[in-house]
Amino acid sequence: MEIIKIFELLADLQTVLKIFVFMSIYSFAKNHIGGGPIMIGVIMILSFLVLFVFWPLFGTLYLLYMLGMMGLCGVLIDFFFVTAGGPPEGAPVSSGADLMKRMVMMKRQRKPRGR
Repeated sequence: MEIIKIFELLADLQTVLKIFVFMSIYSFAKNHIGGGPIMIGVIMILSFLVLFVFWPLFGTLYLLYMLGMMGLCGVLIDFFFVTAGGPPEGAPVSSGADLMKRMVMMKRQRKPRGR
């Protein structure tokens, strides 16, 4: 009985994936073609081909693309940008007194004008 539930879950996940693929097709057609009957025709043709005829190929590629974009790219961003080494730029302002000290130091370092 547990195996049947797993297959039901996979069928539901495929349906959800098809909805996301359809939304991608709609967004692509809307952005590249615009509105009107041509857009509807393109959406119908692409949806039929992608969702029903070539689904094993496109479903697999779309799933791998989404996993790569969310997983692999997140790891690359963490590796290159978040963990980038270098000295810290300085402590942030922690209190009003700290801010006042910095302002007084800046006034002392500034040269007077016109004299």
